[in-house]
Amino acid sequence: MTHTAGDGSIYHQSNSGTGFGSAVGDNMNWRTDSPVTMASTPTRLWRVVRGTDNKIYTSGHAGSYRFGGEEIKNWPTPHGPALAYHANRLWLFLRGTDGFMKAATHASSWSGLQDVSGPQSNRLASEPAAASHNGKLYVMYSRPAP
Repeated sequence: MTHTAGDGSIYHQSNSGTGFGSAVGDNMNWRTDSPVTMASTPTRLWRVVRGTDNKIYTSGHAGSYRFGGEEIKNWPTPHGPALAYHANRLWLFLRGTDGFMKAATHASSWSGLQDVSGPQSNRLASEPAAASHNGKLYVMYSRPAP
């Protein structure tokens, strides 16, 4: 579980099955005013966040407690991203600066950011949410008022 403090700093907690441990300050020193999203792959726990500079940052670990991280390309967004693991790929969804949904995947490196095809209804009002279930990838989002 991750959460942010009033100054935008990020904290995380884990649960070993008997309850959540104490909140630990994040070692990345990122600041955000958006939700932090997490997804687990077979080899890594990923975390993605939109910084207060509107850039997307990723971090993850493969067994150690500390996260290592980097900026993902230059994908500005006014809202937090969504993250899900599906079909052996990590999927990232975000609201582009044009208001439309964008997607990228990660297998061994990040793909380019692509428009999600579909009707004008792919215009987002805020951040999306994503999950994989029973062989399908689901993305939910709210649309702006007409």
